Parts: sequence; structure tokens; C-alpha cells
Amino acid sequence: MNQPRRDFLDRQMARRIQPNLDRVAEMMDRCVNYGTHLIVKCDRAAEQKQIVAAIMLGLHVIEALDAISVLVRKCCVDPAKSLLRSQMEAMFGIAYMAKGDSERKATQYVVAHAHSRIDWYKKLDPTVEVGKQLSSQLKSDSTFHELSIVALDTTGNIQNLENMLGRSEYSIVESDWQRLRRQKKGQIWWYSLNDGPKNVEELAAAVGDPGWYEVLYRIYSGEIHATNALGSLHASHDMQGAYQPLRYPTDLPMVVMLAVSMTLRTYRSLIDTLIPDEREPYAEWFAKDIKPTYDELQKFKIIDSSRPSKIPPKRPM
Repeated sequence: MNQPRRDFLDRQMARRIQPNLDRVAEMMDRCVNYGTHLIVKCDRAAEQKQIVAAIMLGLHVIEALDAISVLVRKCCVDPAKSLLRSQMEAMFGIAYMAKGDSERKATQYVVAHAHSRIDWYKKLDPTVEVGKQLSSQLKSDSTFHELSIVALDTTGNIQNLENMLGRSEYSIVESDWQRLRRQKKGQIWWYSLNDGPKNVEELAAAVGDPGWYEVLYRIYSGEIHATNALGSLHASHDMQGAYQPLRYPTDLPMVVMLAVSMTLRTYRSLIDTLIPDEREPYAEWFAKDIKPTYDELQKFKIIDSSRPSKIPPKRPM
């Protein structure tokens, strides 16, 4: 029992294709490395602007790509798909900021984040109504019902955030947030302020990416919500049920191409918004260090030998 069934998990597979995995992961690493320098350049260019949220969203995209490269090296391709959706939403957000009125939109992100923290701090205080609701929920939870909740005084944390929201640079956006709060309950997305998109679908449309949303965001929602688990079950050659093994990198080319593409689009949005002089050096870097390996991915195929539909006809394995 301490050793895996080889038909479910063959850890030697990564070793057999390690040169290919390393070549792909090294390209992703070069993208990450470039991003570490780009973030610093953007930070310096934004010293006099309220646009830190855009830079931090860019860092989020970079960190997701870095995590995907780690997974790719170990043949863990399917788990990397859940990171793609988070990366995609950050890409939409940066593109939305880059379309104009960037400082206001970045401020909207900060204000929405502050209110999210305030709401959480209130839940941690069992003396207020939302805190009592959380305590009640935990007591009825099958795992946490025996957990003793320690009362936390979060008034100082809340006051600090409210003081920040009262500063002049946040006043207009804060007023807009309060207006929207009076109109609706539930989550207020930062991009919905100032009569912006109401949800991620509208956000994708606003930045000209409805296809990304319909084709990819919806598909990879299955990875987040665990609604696509049956995708690992398929008919084998003898028409018996078969499981796709763990760490079977069938979708490696597509996952890597999507992750790198979203990262590169994010870089272009940041460059266009903050450091347009970087456009030419960026183009040269991409052509030299990324494009050759990226183009190879379009021809790179991993064939699942247990699925007849995945095997080219009349060609031996």
C-alpha cells in the first residue's frame, strides 16, 4: 500500500520525458524572470500614480506562471489548470485598467479590497451580529463544531482601514462604493464601481475577450468547482472503463501556451500603461528568448495510448 499502482501513477514518466519538460519549463522560467524586472520598472514609473493595484495584479500573474512551471516539471499538468482561471481573471483586470482611467480603476481595486478586509474583521468579532453568525455557523459545522472561538478585538484593524478610506485620494471611489452598497447586497466587485462591468463575463467583454471567457474561463471553472471529475474516465481500446493516470500530461502544450500567452498579454498591458519605452526591448526579448520554444509547442503532442480517439489512425505508438 505504500507504493502506487503503476496504472494510476507512474512517477517515472516525468523522467522519461524530462528533457522536453525542462525545455518547456525553462521557457516559462524566462518569462517569470523577465517579469521580476518588469515589475520593478513599473513600480518606479508609478511612484507618483495611484496604480499599485495594477502592478500587484501583474505580480499575481507572474506568480501563477511560476507555480505552473514547477508543476510542469513534475508532470502535474491537470492541477495547473486551476491556476489558469485565476491568471485569466487577473489578466482581464489589468487589461481593464489599461483601457483608460487607470488610476481610478486601480483605486477601485484598493477600496474594494479594504472593504473586503473590513467585512472579514467584523466576522472575527463575536460581539457584533456578523460575528455571531460566523460563530453559529462554525458550531453547526461537522469539522469545526468543537472549536472554541477566541474573541478578537478587531476594532483597531477596522479603524485603520476606515481612516485610509477617508483620505482625499479615495473619497470619490469610496462614495461610489457606498452608493452601490445601498443598491445591492453581497459582493461588490472592484470593476463594477463607476458603472463598470457587473461580473467577470462582462469584464471579459469590456476588454474585448468574450471568447476567452466563453471557451476557457467556463471550461476551467470545472477545475475550480470539481465539476469535471468524470473527464478522467474514458473508454479504452477494449471498450472497458479506464481512468486517466495521475501526472499524465496530455494537455501539456495547451496549458503551457495559455499560461505563457496570458502572462505576455499582461506584460504588454503594463508596458502600454506605465513604461511605453519598454515596447521595443520587450519585442526583441520575446522574439529571441520565448518565440522559438513557444512555436514548438504548437507541434508538440502527447498521445494517450489508452484512448482510441487520441491516437492518429494507422500509426504505431
